[in-house]
Amino acid sequence: MHETRKIPNKLGESKGMFDSFFERDSCSWTLWGKTVSPFDIPHESPYSEMIVPTTDSIRIKGIFNRLLKNGSHVLIVGPTGTGKSVMIGQELRSQYNNEEYTHIQMAFSAQTTANQTQTIIDGKTFKLRKLNYCP
Repeated sequence: MHETRKIPNKLGESKGMFDSFFERDSCSWTLWGKTVSPFDIPHESPYSEMIVPTTDSIRIKGIFNRLLKNGSHVLIVGPTGTGKSVMIGQELRSQYNNEEYTHIQMAFSAQTTANQTQTIIDGKTFKLRKLNYCP
């Protein structure tokens, strides 16, 4: 019989179920904030590329990585100016720039057309066979 584990709810540690995730290996709940080492400000990084780890950013990166590694599509939404594009761009460059994964970062505006989008995507691929394209 399996032992029942509770979601951490010690005062000051977890305010709800979204502050933690289940680790299958250890069969326990872990707080997102405890998965990252202390933040040191990188002196060579431009201010616009700096992401200070918060519970929200750690949670988004954790869920993002789990979804990608399981072959699921990811859509990140939220208010303007919260660092979504910078954070995901950093994660893609650091974790997924290899033989298995590639990414294209595009910015859209009201003037972006479907043809412009298609040209950007086609510019990053080559024709392998009749209907097969590769990065």
